[in-house]
This record gives sequence, C-alpha cells and structure tokens, in this order.
Amino acid sequence: LRLVSEKLGGYFSTFGGNPVSCAIGLSVFEIVKNEKLVSSAKMVGKHLHKSLQDLQLKHRFLGDVRGAGLVQGLEIVNNKEERIPDGKLATEIMYGLKMKQVLVGITGRDKNVILFTPPMCFTIENSRRFAKCLDEVLRSISPRTTSLDTRPTSVIVTNRAGMKRQLIGKSQTQTMMELDNANVSKKMRISETEVDHYEDMD
Repeated sequence: LRLVSEKLGGYFSTFGGNPVSCAIGLSVFEIVKNEKLVSSAKMVGKHLHKSLQDLQLKHRFLGDVRGAGLVQGLEIVNNKEERIPDGKLATEIMYGLKMKQVLVGITGRDKNVILFTPPMCFTIENSRRFAKCLDEVLRSISPRTTSLDTRPTSVIVTNRAGMKRQLIGKSQTQTMMELDNANVSKKMRISETEVDHYEDMD
C-alpha cells in the first residue's frame, strides 16, 4: 500500500486511508489471487470475444467487435456496406438486453458502441448466456434500411377500356419495366393500325 500511495503522489481522499477501507482492499486482492480471477478473466474474455465475432458474421448491424479480456465493445451500424453509426439502434439493443436482465452501457463519439464490462467473477456460462440474449435481441430487430427496389408498391394504371386497375406486391423496378413494355406494345399496335388504314385508302 505504501508503494501504491507513493506512486499516486498528490492523491487525496477523506475516506480512502482509514483502516476499514485498507482491510477491504487487502481482502479483495487476496480473493483475486486465491481464485485466480486474472487468468480466469483472460480465458473467459477470449471465449466471449469469439462468441461476439460469431454474432458479427450473422448480423448486419454489428460493424466491429473490439475489446480485451472481459471488456468488450460492439459497434452498431446501419449495415456492413455503408457502416454508418446508428446510435438509435444501439439504444434499442441496450433496452432489449435490459428486458432480458442483461445490463450494458452506451459509449462512443456517436453513441453507437455497446460497452460490456462484467465483473471479474464472470464465467463461461455467463458468457454463453450473454451471447444468446444478444443474438435474440438482434434477430428481433427488423432492418430499417430496406432497399427501395425491394419495397412492395401499388401503382394505378389504365387499360385499353379506360378502366383503372391496381398492381400490388411488385417492386417499383418491376412495375415500371412492365409499364414501359406495355407502352411499347401499345405504340406498336397503334402503328400497325395506321399502316392498315393507309393501305385501305390506297
């Protein structure tokens, strides 16, 4: 404790130097040593990091997984192509985990990094449960960035009889291509009719 105190230099705390606090600190050091919590944190941390990397491959929202030991950070983005930080989605994931009794924090410049800092007594079984809950939360979230070409659309077109009909459940690109093809066919029919009319006049 003297060595630690000398390294701190000008550190001052009204309640930090009393015998009770010192006894608590010594007891914590003893538990960490006797239960080998440092080596346990390294081993469990590797398992946790590998589990999160596996989830990164499955879910488009996980842009990157960073961390050392039990401290892990999950970057939440809109998708892996654009990688735009998504702070709202990160908050949604945080509350989704809270509903499963798993507490995480939000950090980062764009507030899109989920910070997970479990205690040193965290076990591999706890790691499996965290990865399972995170996977369930991510699967429950539907993508907000749906491509325009895959969105169902409803278009009103007019047929030859002048009646309106509705095209439903097709992508916008498909619908526009069909309309273009229909217009081309109509123009061809009109041209053929005009040719027949001129031939009759001859």
